[in-house]
Amino acid sequence: MELPNSLSEMPPHYLGMLAGVIVFCSTVTVVIFLLVKGGSIKRMMEQTKTYDEAGPEALKQTLMPRLLLYDELIEASKHLPVCPQMPKNKSTLKGKFVKLREYNEKIDCERLFKISNGSPTLGLAYDPTSLWNNSLGENPPKSENDFKATKMMKTEENGRKLVVADVELGKVIGFVSLVDNSPKNLTVKIGYLWIAPNHGKENGERVRAAQETLFMLLKHLFSLKYRRVGWEMDSKDQNFSVPQSSGFLLEGILRKNRVMLNSNSDTAVLSVTNSDW
Repeated sequence: MELPNSLSEMPPHYLGMLAGVIVFCSTVTVVIFLLVKGGSIKRMMEQTKTYDEAGPEALKQTLMPRLLLYDELIEASKHLPVCPQMPKNKSTLKGKFVKLREYNEKIDCERLFKISNGSPTLGLAYDPTSLWNNSLGENPPKSENDFKATKMMKTEENGRKLVVADVELGKVIGFVSLVDNSPKNLTVKIGYLWIAPNHGKENGERVRAAQETLFMLLKHLFSLKYRRVGWEMDSKDQNFSVPQSSGFLLEGILRKNRVMLNSNSDTAVLSVTNSDW
């Protein structure tokens, strides 16, 4: 068979084969270049050398050892109580606009029910579903006893419930809770946080109250040597921006994680760590 003298004389299927060879060689060259430039080849050679020196035992070795905790953190993990503690010799955390104190069912249950049921206790009347359905994941309770029976008010031995009060008004305006406290791991989670929708003259006052609540809690918890404060909330929560504007980082979305009021709920997982703080 006579070979063509130039590419113009080459049959189309030959041109296709030639182009394929060129693309293949170019791809292999680029991949090898990226492996070398990115250090993958070097790491594979190091792992091979380690295996040759140690034999099968090399597979059991930890190439990157875990970082040891500071002594003060280890001590804290041994002595922190199961129930998150308030400051010593203090029953409240006080800021510029709000203060936090431990929930007392005898005096606070009625107050929290009234400011969350839409009544004009703090301002204008409002639709309670805007709070309960959108943020708390339940239908609004119809009585004080129903309020006590909500998931939010469930007593947990490794949690703590706090009320949020306005410093200037001296009135209870919201609620916050800590849950899943794990002294061993120096971790705890925000359970619920809400400020009454009719508190203040504008939404900015409610956001400010929620942000200061978070700031005081985080400052207190990290002073106790906690390493991580987590928060899991519905990704459609109308207050989703509050934790993010307060230093929490979004770690991911757990898709179809819960069924809330017969509807799908994707859970946003957020956290802030002592190193972030």
